[in-house]
Amino acid sequence: GQADGAGVRFLHGGSVVNQSSGTIDGGYGISNNGGTAGLSVVNAGTISGTTAAVQLASGVANRVVASSGAVFVGKVDGGNTVGALASSTLELTSTGSAGTLASLGSQFTHFANITVDSGATWTLTSDTIGAGYTIVDSGTLTNAGSIGSVVTLAGSGSLTNTSTGTVSSTGTAAVFSTSASVGAIQNAGLITDSNGFGRAINLRAGGSVNNTASGTIVSNYTGVYIRTGAGTVVNAGKIDLGIDGTSGMRAGRGGALGNGSNGVVVGS
Repeated sequence: GQADGAGVRFLHGGSVVNQSSGTIDGGYGISNNGGTAGLSVVNAGTISGTTAAVQLASGVANRVVASSGAVFVGKVDGGNTVGALASSTLELTSTGSAGTLASLGSQFTHFANITVDSGATWTLTSDTIGAGYTIVDSGTLTNAGSIGSVVTLAGSGSLTNTSTGTVSSTGTAAVFSTSASVGAIQNAGLITDSNGFGRAINLRAGGSVNNTASGTIVSNYTGVYIRTGAGTVVNAGKIDLGIDGTSGMRAGRGGALGNGSNGVVVGS
């Protein structure tokens, strides 16, 4: 298509569903730039653009749903900066196979809300996002990049943070859940919270944490906090806290701690 042309252009919002056999391309694959209402884009096929694969309008609530087989060639711009009155959502769903999303924060931009659907399995690679995002994981999420916002585990959501992964926050927790059926947290990288009264991992209704030999969990207050339900923590790495901290691990309703021969749990 032409450099400024669009495969599909909306002026007043709407929705488009690109099925697994579908291809949309142009200067903009899909454009709602300057639109007066939000746009929903569901992609299971291929959307490409020489300027942007998807360009959505600012000031309205937009949504992009990516299935595990979706392909985006070019920028995917949700239209709203993080912290704006209107926010856009990137929803990661499943068609039965695992998905990989590369370059969240560089190719995929201006999505303040990021969700992983129940039953979906996704890996984030080369991701770099800072503070202010709302990340809700109801499925199976693997992080191999850098997340600077709280990851909330909902339902049976689980999180694996690889050796190259970092999850950090300046709020009350880096990883948080109130679900009694939450899945396991596997950490081989860094999970950290720098708030004076924050917890690196805060499981309010129980859960399990496996911190491997290369894993570090650190906070200024409590490294791992498990409150109203029983929890299990298996540690072969390091669970630590800053100078203002009180405990490396705290369980309010019982549970188990397995500390490996090379594991370190530090409290004060």
